[in-house]
Amino acid sequence: MTRFLLDTTFIIDVLNGRRNRASVMKELIAEQHELACCAINVAEVYAGMRAPEKDKTGSVAAQP
Repeated sequence: MTRFLLDTTFIIDVLNGRRNRASVMKELIAEQHELACCAINVAEVYAGMRAPEKDKTGSVAAQP
């Protein structure tokens, strides 16, 4: 198992369904890798979030 520290661009791509990142993330999870982010990533995602994206971002963030 490997631990991956995700960067903000990767996280935003997952949230927006771009560059096949969600698929990559699912593959890493299926392979039982540990995925992590830092407080700065969370702050950057929320700082750049537009009002219509709030519900979707919140629901994705709440998933185990």
